[in-house]
Amino acid sequence: SALFLNSYFQYSYYGIVYAAPICYGLFAITALLTVLVGKPFTLTHARLHTPSEYWEHPIFMTINRHIALFWCAGFAFNGLVMLAEHQFPWLSLACTYCSLACVIVLSDKYPNYYRSQAMAKMATAQS
Repeated sequence: SALFLNSYFQYSYYGIVYAAPICYGLFAITALLTVLVGKPFTLTHARLHTPSEYWEHPIFMTINRHIALFWCAGFAFNGLVMLAEHQFPWLSLACTYCSLACVIVLSDKYPNYYRSQAMAKMATAQS
């Protein structure tokens, strides 16, 4: 909301010019903080699609930590890319869309990959 008010009242030149990098930076910091406090922001969405008996399972929590860190990296990357928005507008836009698309696909595919790797590791440990 502060960035909106800044753009409306034109209070700070830097707030207007660097609004996208600031927002992406705040998203990255927020995503990282949720992991550091042990409550990845992805838990809310993951719990909608996972039975409650798995919510405290270490694999479930690890997957959510990793996915939150993927999002953190994607937000940080986009913040850095958007710093060059004025020099390379189409390239920076394409990079941000591609990186967000990659994180979305990774968020969808990673849980199955991680579970299969964990199951394979458990199977080799038991044999």
